[in-house]
Amino acid sequence: MSQEFDKTRQQAEQALSQGQFAEAEPLFRRAAQIAESAFPAKDQRRCQMLSKLGESLSHQQKFVEAQQVMEQVITLKSEQFGPGNLEVAQALNDLAGLLYEQSRYREAVPICTKILTIYERSLGKDHLDVATIAVNLAMLYHTQNLYDEAEPLYKRALDVRTVKLSADHPDVINVLENYATLLLASGRLEEAEYLKTCVMGRVSGRMRSTMHDIPAFKRSP
Repeated sequence: MSQEFDKTRQQAEQALSQGQFAEAEPLFRRAAQIAESAFPAKDQRRCQMLSKLGESLSHQQKFVEAQQVMEQVITLKSEQFGPGNLEVAQALNDLAGLLYEQSRYREAVPICTKILTIYERSLGKDHLDVATIAVNLAMLYHTQNLYDEAEPLYKRALDVRTVKLSADHPDVINVLENYATLLLASGRLEEAEYLKTCVMGRVSGRMRSTMHDIPAFKRSP
């Protein structure tokens, strides 16, 4: 069964890498079934295949099925590792990304809040991954015009990224531009203009809006 699993997994991953999502879907489904029957309950290969299955379904815009699969992965990982584990946070992140893709921002907020809590406890409040989740959560609030909720999260991400990276790092610039957009939308024009000036200086006079350019909910390698 192990050889059959490896062969099916390789075929599925090849199809996924080539953008053949409809072909990848049944292969990942089959690989997950093999893993469930052939490997111990705590073996991670089933969750890995289910996660890839959710990804292939999402690419086909089969959002209902994708969400069901992702929620299954969250349940399995919570049972195996405990609800506060980083493995669970990654599965939650995939689900939040699926909701974001569908513009279901309100539903994604509590999920991202939970991810942020797990990351803070596991990695420390000054970790770069915590800053990334803070940006994701800020964007969810920002897109709903909930500026008071988004602003402290942008500030927090700026504090961490400026210390861990540099003042002119692209990830810092992205947050500054989003923060400037928030200030403009909330009528704080002087502060927004100041941030714009800072951004323009850091990117050699080139200013662009990146509210939708930040790759939210990036998957881990």
